[in-house]
Amino acid sequence: ARQVFEDMEVRNLFSWTAIVAAYAQRGHHGTALQLLRRMLGENVRPDGVIFVVLLGSCGGPEALGTGKIIGECIVREGFLERDVVVGNALLSMYERCGDTGQAVRMFHALPLKNTVSWTSIIRAVAKNDGARALELFHAMLVEGIKVDKVTFTTVLTACSDLGSSRTSWGLKHATWIHGLIVEAGLVMDEIVGATLTNLYGRCGELELAHELLKEAGMEFVNTKSANVLIVLYSRCNCLQEARRIFDSMVIRDIVSWNSIISAYVLRDETKEAVELFRQMDLAPNAVTFSVVLDACGVLGDYKTGREIHEQIINTGLDHYDVGVGNSLINMYAKFGDLDEAALVFRLMEKQDVVSWNSLLGCFAQASGGDSCFALFRLMQLQGQVPNSVTFINVLSSCSHRGLLQQAQALFSSMEQDFGVSPTVQHFGCVVDLLGRKGRLDEAEELASEMPVAPSVVLWTAFLGACTNHEDVKRAERAADKV
Repeated sequence: ARQVFEDMEVRNLFSWTAIVAAYAQRGHHGTALQLLRRMLGENVRPDGVIFVVLLGSCGGPEALGTGKIIGECIVREGFLERDVVVGNALLSMYERCGDTGQAVRMFHALPLKNTVSWTSIIRAVAKNDGARALELFHAMLVEGIKVDKVTFTTVLTACSDLGSSRTSWGLKHATWIHGLIVEAGLVMDEIVGATLTNLYGRCGELELAHELLKEAGMEFVNTKSANVLIVLYSRCNCLQEARRIFDSMVIRDIVSWNSIISAYVLRDETKEAVELFRQMDLAPNAVTFSVVLDACGVLGDYKTGREIHEQIINTGLDHYDVGVGNSLINMYAKFGDLDEAALVFRLMEKQDVVSWNSLLGCFAQASGGDSCFALFRLMQLQGQVPNSVTFINVLSSCSHRGLLQQAQALFSSMEQDFGVSPTVQHFGCVVDLLGRKGRLDEAEELASEMPVAPSVVLWTAFLGACTNHEDVKRAERAADKV
C-alpha cells in the first residue's frame, strides 16, 4: 500500500488520509505523524476525518504523547472553533489515555459542545470522582443538552462507585436518574435497564432490581439480563437463587458460566465450582480459567489443577495473559509446588506486580527469607516497583525465619525509599518477630505506639509470645486487647 501511494503522480486528501489511517490503526504513530507533516508541507489541507482517525488510534497512556502532538496541530489549523466532531475526538483521546486533568481543561476550552462532549467528560471524571461526575451531569441538564442512553449508562456507572449502603449517594441519585430514564423512554433499553438494575443491586436494593427487570419485561427475555441477576444474587449471598436463574436460562454465554462459577468460589463452594467448569459447553476464556484455578488451589486438587493447566497451555494463555499466569502461580503456591510456580513465572511474556508478589508469597511459604530477599532485589532490578503486598510477603518470610535485623531494615525503608506507608499487617509481622525473639518490651511498645489501630490478630500473636516466654503481666495486658 505504501509503494502504491508513493508511485501516485497526484495525491489528494483522500489518498493521504488512507495511508495515514493505515499506519495509525496499526499503532505506527510515529510514521503516521511523519506523513501528516509531509502532507501539510505539500500544502494539502487536512479535513476533520484525518484528525478523527489519528486520535481514534490513540488508545492508552503510551499514546498520550502522540495525541498531544495531534491536538496541537488541530488547534493550529483552527478545527476546534468549527468542528465539534474533532473537538470530541480530542476530548475522548485524553479520556482514553487517562489524562483526566487535560480532558477537563479541553472540555472547558471547547467552543462547541454537544451530547458526546458532555458524556465524554462525565466518563473521564467518573473514573476518579463519581460525585464530580454527577455534578457535571446536573450541569448538562441545566444547559439543556440532550441526554442519550450512553450518557445515562455512564452516569449510572459513576453512581456505582459512590457506596453500597441504602443511605449512600449512589442510591439517592439512582432513584433520581431512574425517573429521568423513565421520562426519556429508555427504561426498556437493554443496556440502560441492565446498568440501572446492577446499580440497585450494588446498593442492596435486590428486590427493587429484580422488580425493575420484571417491569421492563427483561427478567428472562435475554441472556444479558439473566446474567445481571446472577451477579446481583451472588453479591447478596443468595446463591440458590442465582443458580435457579442460571439453570432456567435457555441460552448461556461465557459471562453466564463465569458468573455462576465465580459465585460458588466466592461462597467457598469450590468443589461445585470445579464441577460446573467440567460441565461447560463453551470454550473457557481467561476469566474462567482464573476463577477455576483459584478453586483448585483452595480445594488442594492438584490433579485437576494440572489438567486445567494443560488445557491453558493449549490456548497459549499461560504466556500471553498476565491474569491467567498469576492465577497459575497462586495455585501452585497453595500446592507448595515452588518449582512449577517459578516455571510459570519465567514463561510469562510479561509480569506485573501481582506476578512478582505471587511468586514472593510462594517463596515465603516454601523456602524462606534468603530466597525472598533475592527475588525482592531481582524485582527491583527488573524495574518493577514494590507495593504494600510485596512488603507483607517479605516481612512474613523474615518473621517465619527469625530474620529480625533484615526485617527491621526493610520495615524502616518502606516509606522512606519506596513511598509505601506501613499498615497493621506490616506492623504485625515485626511485632510477631520481636515476640518470637523474646524482645517483648520492644514488641509491646511498637504495638502500643503504631499509628494505625492494632488488630486482634496482632495482639493474639503477641499474647502467644508472652505465654511462650512466661511473661504473665504482659500476657494479661495483651489478653485485655483481644
